[in-house]
Amino acid sequence: MSLPYYKRFPRDFLEGTIGLSFEVKGAYAIVLDLIYMRDGRLPDDARYISGQLGCSVRKWSAILAELVEAGKLQVVGGIISNFRADYLTEESRKYQDKQAEIAGNPRRNKPLRQPQASQSEPEPDKIDNPTGYSRPKADALPVQEAFDEWNATASRRRLPVAKSLTASRRKQIKARLAEGGIAAWREALSAVEASPLCLGDNERGWRADLDFICQPKSFAKLREGSYAPAGKPGQSPPRALAEMSPELIARRRALLEQAPETPNA
Repeated sequence: MSLPYYKRFPRDFLEGTIGLSFEVKGAYAIVLDLIYMRDGRLPDDARYISGQLGCSVRKWSAILAELVEAGKLQVVGGIISNFRADYLTEESRKYQDKQAEIAGNPRRNKPLRQPQASQSEPEPDKIDNPTGYSRPKADALPVQEAFDEWNATASRRRLPVAKSLTASRRKQIKARLAEGGIAAWREALSAVEASPLCLGDNERGWRADLDFICQPKSFAKLREGSYAPAGKPGQSPPRALAEMSPELIARRRALLEQAPETPNA
């Protein structure tokens, strides 16, 4: 059986392929079409698939290896498959079998409705439990926004950019956001940008990365000002923003805006 169409979830695909090159993403999209055309099970025929992609067999082999490693495709017994494709084709198969059963029973000639997308369908590219096929509830916390803001900060300050939002990182970012929302996350990012230590000014040349800021201890210390630059002798250390009142923060910002610019020497 070849499915004439299948359900596609754009947001799931885009979020699930973060970190992959556009070339691999394009190949993955076409291979998914081929999988559905072959009833959810595509023979591992490198010549045929590379011909459909318009690339060499060697190039396709490298792309396949990357997609398998990323958990997007599985190759078992000479068959290339995908978890969501397995699920949807099985649902379609059950639907057609039921329709055939109804057609053969004169007392039950009322056609079934085509199954619709439901919350019980599996995530396509972020499946933690392939056998459960349980779709997680939508995140109330802006995990993707926090992830993107870290990468923007990292690019600006030449820190390691995170290539993928893994399940582990998603869980850790969600936990940090639960402690103070996106405002607390941005506060920690600002502390990283203001810290010479986090930017690599240390004996080991160590630089902060996403996994560092996601650690509960590191996150708390960043917000408390523990990684702030050392003050001058006799100067009290800067207070963390979390310890300042909104009025004090507003006054400091007003003073900075009113201060005259210092001409270059």
